[in-house]
Amino acid sequence: MPNRFIKESICTSDTIDQLSWFDEVVFYRLIVNCDDFGRFDGRGEIIKSRLFPLKDGKITVKSVVESINRLATVGLVILYERDGRPYLQLSTWDKHQQTRAAKSKYPAFDETCKQLISSDNECPRIRIRDSNSISEKRDAREDALAGFDGELRLKLEEWLHYKQERREGYKSTGLRNLVSEIKNKRSVYSDAQICALISECMANGWRGIIWDKLKSPPKPNKSAQTGNQSSIDMDRIHRALHGGGE
Repeated sequence: MPNRFIKESICTSDTIDQLSWFDEVVFYRLIVNCDDFGRFDGRGEIIKSRLFPLKDGKITVKSVVESINRLATVGLVILYERDGRPYLQLSTWDKHQQTRAAKSKYPAFDETCKQLISSDNECPRIRIRDSNSISEKRDAREDALAGFDGELRLKLEEWLHYKQERREGYKSTGLRNLVSEIKNKRSVYSDAQICALISECMANGWRGIIWDKLKSPPKPNKSAQTGNQSSIDMDRIHRALHGGGE
């Protein structure tokens, strides 16, 4: 990692003066950890582990994420997503640092990136997702799917991943309703039928599971029943004619 420059002008910077001591520390540690283009991974756990590798149990992922968001609010950091993954860019990097590498480790912020809005500022900023909240969502999904196993469990996980890729992931209420609906369908249809339907919906790019496409369970064959009954009646007639009785 090349050496970074921190100039004495930071002592009289109005922007830096707005920061708490902790936010300043986060900012300076970002400077020495960003790549040669001032960019870095935007995932909370990665940032925390790189900025504070010796502070386990003392500094949390949540506190680091909140600090990064405050840096974005005052304009020191640009937060963006590319292909669903978060990244950050120090906004004044080119003014104070030298670029030696030919290529950045991370994608650049441009018009193709997604930039979200910070809830406490009208400037375009994104909230870096706290990995703790991601873990909570993962735990909720595991709890919801606890009643399923085998092929159906795998197919449901595939469906949830499919919805996530479409940016149509289920929230807690929607996930509970999905699970309830599938449990109801299992009382009528086989797991194989449900799996086949989910596969068809994904293959066609449909937003939801089209339950109406499931065929009704096969009903008893009336003609077969009639034929069997006729055969039984003929046996009875034959025995009666020959003195066999019932």
